[in-house]
Amino acid sequence: MYDSADEILAQDSLFSLKAQLSAKGVIPFVGAGMSIPFGYPGWAAFLEQEAPPANQSAVRTLLQRGAYEEAAETLIDTRPFFRDRIKTVFGTAPRRSSELCPVEFLPTIFPSGPVFTTNYDRVLEDVYDKQGRPLGTKKHTVRQMLEFREHVLIKLHGDFSDDESRVLTLRDYVKHYGDLDNDQLLSQQLLPQALAQVFSTESVLFLGCGLRNDRYLRLLRRLAPRTTHYAIIAHEAEDDRSQLFESCNIRPILYSPVENHRFIVEILLFLAGKRTLHVPSTVTIDARVGTELLEAIRSRLMSATVGIPPFDETAFSSALRFRNEGTSASLKILLRGDSTILETNPKLRIPFTQLQRDFVDLKNPADEICVYDFLPNTRDPIRVIVEPRPPHAVVLSDDKCKLSVRVNIVL
Repeated sequence: MYDSADEILAQDSLFSLKAQLSAKGVIPFVGAGMSIPFGYPGWAAFLEQEAPPANQSAVRTLLQRGAYEEAAETLIDTRPFFRDRIKTVFGTAPRRSSELCPVEFLPTIFPSGPVFTTNYDRVLEDVYDKQGRPLGTKKHTVRQMLEFREHVLIKLHGDFSDDESRVLTLRDYVKHYGDLDNDQLLSQQLLPQALAQVFSTESVLFLGCGLRNDRYLRLLRRLAPRTTHYAIIAHEAEDDRSQLFESCNIRPILYSPVENHRFIVEILLFLAGKRTLHVPSTVTIDARVGTELLEAIRSRLMSATVGIPPFDETAFSSALRFRNEGTSASLKILLRGDSTILETNPKLRIPFTQLQRDFVDLKNPADEICVYDFLPNTRDPIRVIVEPRPPHAVVLSDDKCKLSVRVNIVL
């Protein structure tokens, strides 16, 4: 399950995220998992390895329960110089440990606007600096930073170098968040105020986050936001988080956690516009400039006899019968200047938005969006996927009949 790139990239939640990125923007929320390829331990692994022998069993039990705050509290009380160890481990310079590190795609996907993180290390600062998009530091309120899309890094739980600002132990979390378990969210506290502002007004993409018992997740659940959020997370055979995600309005983008989570790179390449989705096709046709695709598909399907549903039962037949203000529906390959375009009537719609296009440049789709819906408000919508890289193609999918047609564009 979710162990092939095409299956992963075909998820509706990923199409929704890509559309949201192009339409209104998304705020990245980066957790510890994104720093692991740079030589830093995950938070649970760090707490367990730092436990003194006499407390290893107790710390391990707390971690198995997801009680990271309590485990950190135990180490503060029993491990000499534990705060110094945080500075030593997370204060070392980032060391690249794999050929493709997912976090290195973030400056391309999120070149402007604020970046939120709970990490103590300086991986994000280093990556953005090296790609010529340095992140500033917080100078205004979160509301102002979001309004003006300031390109700043907001380290919600502090930095490895500052004991005073760092949120680490159970006492620290209660101090900065309030006592959520006893329904006492202290509105005057800056941290929950900032998070409430982000979660209520912006779409957030969680990256490298466990999303189980995190304090900010409990806050998000209490807010019950209408805004849609997203999370790239590993698929687990027995995952009990569906109700949690639903209550937080989080749409998960799932992948199989094989080979050091390599499929995260595929997802981020897709979001960065550097990876297109190849959709397996039942039928393949060639089309030149001037071809009307619905008519070409009818001709092809009417001549097919084996393994293909009757043309009259498909969404392509319904599209040919559709009338838009007296004119027939149409998907036509045309030449406009130096560009080869797909002209449509009625307009294509970008999934999960109200944005529409009456044509698509087949080599350079606007906003790098490659997925559209044709006749989305009818009983028989057609999914349109543009493959802009050579060989250029358009894939038209009828989900009801499980039928897709790959149209190779002959230039």
